[in-house]
Formats: sequence, structure tokens, C-alpha cells
Amino acid sequence: MKKLVIGGSGFVGSVIVEKLLERGFDVIVFDNLRFGNYKNIENLPVKFINGDVLNPEVLEEYIDQIDVVYYLATVNIIAAENDYSDCINNNVNGVNKVLEVVSKYKNIKRFVYTSTSSIYGNGTDIVEETKKDFLNIYATTKHAGESLCRLYENTENLPLTIIRYTNVYGKNQRPESPYCGVIGKFIEKSVLGKDIQINGDGSQCRDFMYVDDVANLTIDLGFMEKTLSQEINFNTNNSLTILEIAELIKKTTNSESKIITIPERKIDNIKYRKLNNDKLLSFVDFNFTDIKEGIDKTIEWYKQNYQNEI
Repeated sequence: MKKLVIGGSGFVGSVIVEKLLERGFDVIVFDNLRFGNYKNIENLPVKFINGDVLNPEVLEEYIDQIDVVYYLATVNIIAAENDYSDCINNNVNGVNKVLEVVSKYKNIKRFVYTSTSSIYGNGTDIVEETKKDFLNIYATTKHAGESLCRLYENTENLPLTIIRYTNVYGKNQRPESPYCGVIGKFIEKSVLGKDIQINGDGSQCRDFMYVDDVANLTIDLGFMEKTLSQEINFNTNNSLTILEIAELIKKTTNSESKIITIPERKIDNIKYRKLNNDKLLSFVDFNFTDIKEGIDKTIEWYKQNYQNEI
């Protein structure tokens, strides 16, 4: 049976596709390329369907060939703040539209919904049951997507696993995108010798997780019987401030870039977030990629893919 990756040309989705192929699976990618980039998958042997989660009916032609669905399509946190209605339409109505299609087919052995740790707001030692605190529209809609998944689990017996990502970084996070995360942006600026800009004072604390780790764990947990109906935090239990990340990248690249601060954005209201990953580690014995190693790999990927700009 084939694996369906919705949002499979995006940053994390494309690496999940790559890892699935490495394991010998046939993969179908469904993506409208709004936030994804076809370059991420153009050389991969996949079936690509250019489609939108708001109109997923085309999937009915393929769904009887599929046993696992990985749902990564989303209006991300930056774009979401610019248009609440667009975010709600895609991250809530889009999820529902896909669930309506997928839940009709009993050959689906697992629906893996990727959510976000942003639903917790600020906090330390955050476990999956921690009270939610919605500080932006992105987090609000992602949690609504979780609730819709639970609805279809309860009413249509949809086999479900929910994964809550922390800050993911690594290859395929393309710096030319206005939605690129801080590590991708910092590496580009550092390699090019341009100013590294930090929104706020840089004291914001985050747990950064390398994309290969995220992809492999997402696949692994989607196959496990014991993760059925579970919601699981993804994090490494090692947090750094944004300023520490900028300084590490500058040092690693031997850059002359200046680190400067600029005004905070509306979405910069999460100052500290430290998750507890005991539940994740109860399912897997996993050695996370060290942040220095992960940044080294990401710098190398950037240099290989953006030689003309260096």
C-alpha cells in the first residue's frame, strides 16, 4: 500500500517523503505549492498531485491504494497573522474536507496529523495534557484541526495519531521564502556576510529539532500500534535562545555578520517554551541530532544548493 503525504513538497513534508522512499514505500504527494516548493521533490520518484485541501475530491481516485496519510498542509504562523480568515479556511475547513474524504475508506490504517507546540503558549516542562494557551491564530486553528481529527476518530473510527512539532530546522528550509524559520534565515545571512536580524532581544527560548529526526520519528510513530489515539510532543529537551542560535551560526560559518535586533512582531509573544518529551521516549529509543551537528549539516545543504549566491 502507498503512503499519502499531504503538504509533501513543503519543508518537513518533503523530507518525510524522502525517508519513506528510502524505506521502500511508494508515495503520493498532494500539494498546491502555495507554501511548498516543487524543487524539494522534483528528483524523487513520487506521484505528484497538484491539489488543494479545500478541494480534495481528486484523492478519491487514489485513496483505495493508500494505508497511511501524513497531514502536513498548513497556513504557517507568519502567513496566518496576515489573514485570519484565510488561516481558518485552510487550517480548519481544509482539514475537515480531507477528513470527510479519508474517513470513508476503511483501508486507512493511520491518519497522522501534525500539529504544533504553539498551542501551549509559554511554559516549562510542558506535557501533552498541559492547559492550552492560544496566543496566535495559527495555534488556535491547529488545535481546532486536532479537535476535528478527534471527532472523526470518535464518529467514523478513523485511526489517528497527533504529533505536536517544536521548532524544526534543516535541509529544504529555503531562505528565499518569507516564511523560512530563523535558522535558515540566519545561515543565509551569515554565509553572505549580511546582518543577522533578530526580532526582539533574542532571549526567546526554543527547542530546535533537526528535520531528519522529525521525519523519521513521524514515520515510525505512524506505524506503531501503541501510538494509536495518542498525542505526542516532539522535542529534544535541549533549549537555546534565539541569540545563542545566531551566535552559534555566526561562529560556525566564521562570519563577519553583525547580529542586530529589530522590533518584535505580533507572533513573538511566546517568550519561553520548554516541552517534556517523556511520552515520545516511552515509544522510541532515539538519539537526537545535536544542534551543532544539525546546523553543520544545514550549512552544507545551503552551500550546495545556493552556490550561485555565495
